[in-house]
Amino acid sequence: MAQRDGGLSSAVASDGEPASVPHVQPPSCAPFVNPCIPSMADSSSVPTVPQSVPIVPQSVPVPEAAKEGFQWPDKKPPGSERSLEDVLTWKPAPDVEERTKDVLSAVQTFERNWAEFQRKFDQLNRALIANIATMVVPEDRTEYEEEAGVVAKKAEEAAGLIRSAKKVMVLTGAGISTSAGICDYRGPQGKWTLKAKGQHAKSKRIDALLPTPGHMAIQRLVEKGWIHKVLSTNVDGLHRMSGIAQDMLTEFHGNAFVERCNACGIMYERPFQVRIPGVKTRRTGGMCTQCSGPLVDSIINFGDKLRTDELRPVQAYAEEQCDLLLVLGTSISVAPVCHLPRLVSKNAQDGKVCIVNKQKTGSDSVATVHCHASTDDFMMGVLQALEGCGPPPPPPPRKQYRLEDILEWRKEQGCLFQGPINGTADKGGVAEDSTASKNSKKTKKKSSTPSPLATARPARAALRPTRIVRAGK
Repeated sequence: MAQRDGGLSSAVASDGEPASVPHVQPPSCAPFVNPCIPSMADSSSVPTVPQSVPIVPQSVPVPEAAKEGFQWPDKKPPGSERSLEDVLTWKPAPDVEERTKDVLSAVQTFERNWAEFQRKFDQLNRALIANIATMVVPEDRTEYEEEAGVVAKKAEEAAGLIRSAKKVMVLTGAGISTSAGICDYRGPQGKWTLKAKGQHAKSKRIDALLPTPGHMAIQRLVEKGWIHKVLSTNVDGLHRMSGIAQDMLTEFHGNAFVERCNACGIMYERPFQVRIPGVKTRRTGGMCTQCSGPLVDSIINFGDKLRTDELRPVQAYAEEQCDLLLVLGTSISVAPVCHLPRLVSKNAQDGKVCIVNKQKTGSDSVATVHCHASTDDFMMGVLQALEGCGPPPPPPPRKQYRLEDILEWRKEQGCLFQGPINGTADKGGVAEDSTASKNSKKTKKKSSTPSPLATARPARAALRPTRIVRAGK
């Protein structure tokens, strides 16, 4: 017979074997406490159980409050009435396959539409960039020119800023080369101004230009240590011709006398203009002496990205070190170069900005010194105030090269590319550059066996430091 003691079940049969006691599983809300396990809080209060008596799991009475607070759900979960046979023989509804096909078709349609949207967006974006000159120029395109006495006074003020500065950077645009015989972009006779009227601007041959007094004044200030970095958006190569070392110069938009290798990233400076006249391809006919790949010109056209290995160091220099930026002959309208004046004016060095341009610019508000004058007059005044002398004379003119002269020169130097220059049919060439491929209206089939050079190496070359090899005179 089972006996009860104090409400705790301790049932033992008469023959010493445990009796059959029903086990009740307590609800999850009621903690289970086994009275046969000693409590860690008070081990002395636990009674000693004789070893001869077996310990049987006991049921614990559930408090009434817990019973009242717990309620079984009225509805069973879905599928609980289904038998095992139903579960094992389950098949999808007849229209599931059709709906799946519809979903896949919708996904494919979306992918096609998205690809078409990206293509059209890129096309419109490039069209916008191509016409950026007529969209971001201030409404007032009038050229102003201050009196000579005012220009001289502001030049002395700029010279004072140079004396007190530790890191001086100069940014030049087309306005510094107009006196050499090249047209600017946004002046009354500028390239974009006349293009908007359906006219063409006239300019000298780029290989017939000579550095202006403004160029030579900058070169002398660099030589004397007043200027620490020269930046330019011009492609005429006049800063290099004036004598500024390559490590002191950054030409954002390239140089008409420099060609580069798409495969290994090396750039070569030539004594002649590298682009072949009348040919739409970017290839110049030159061959890289390091990897034997074809060379292309270094010009950055509208829609092309600037070289990150040139842009990022300049931006970091403007934000962290530069305390004076001289802007000469540019409207500062094209990104990302147009952001440099504000980067300098807001940096931790309390940077100052000096802008010299005949037209108004979008950065005039941050300029400490602002002058409407020719860059030649202004820089000659700055040089006079700092060194007490005028600019040195320009170097002699370049030799004029004809196409046959260029071919002969390349043969003598061993850098004439033997394959075709269109960049699509030759198996031994690198992948065609981005600008030439954009100008092609037809999609050309790729070779089934591309050469090792026809890979993604051109994209990697853009991340490598620029190394310019100067060869020939």
